[in-house]
Amino acid sequence: MKSFMIPFIIVFFISSIFIVLGVWLLSANTDLIENGIKTEGKITAMVRKTDSEGSKMWHPVVEFTTNNGIQFSKEMIFGTSPPAYETGDAVEVLYYAGNPDSAVINSYFQMYVFPWIFIAVGIFIECIMVIVYIIKKRTSRNLTPETSVNNSAADTENESLYDKKADKDKENPFLLD
Repeated sequence: MKSFMIPFIIVFFISSIFIVLGVWLLSANTDLIENGIKTEGKITAMVRKTDSEGSKMWHPVVEFTTNNGIQFSKEMIFGTSPPAYETGDAVEVLYYAGNPDSAVINSYFQMYVFPWIFIAVGIFIECIMVIVYIIKKRTSRNLTPETSVNNSAADTENESLYDKKADKDKENPFLLD
């Protein structure tokens, strides 16, 4: 049982990180929606990046004008494959006043769905781990030396009862084969 606990704790910790990260993202996005400045922006380019595993993601470059009248351009951190936007698309941009580098595209997926995916994955993994823990705990409780001896006696008793029932079934004229 002890050898099972270490991986269990590690996976539980990792799934908790997923939940905390999702809640943090959701909280940060909600704060930006409530306290940030909304403005119209335009996709000026789509930058293709390849990660260490060879996956290609398309990151939009957004140009917008701040509330101070300053033209600002930023490559978004959030990329997609296939590209979610085309050059020239108009988008709504959110950013904190005085910090145009905090700009993000106000998309439902990025602001709400993406954080909830982290939360859901973390909760799902934790639920699976709790179920596995309960099953493991029950099976280890049922396999103690005393119960295995008692189960052997009970199995023998059940077998003899089954044999007696089979003999009675042979004598029963109403039983159909």
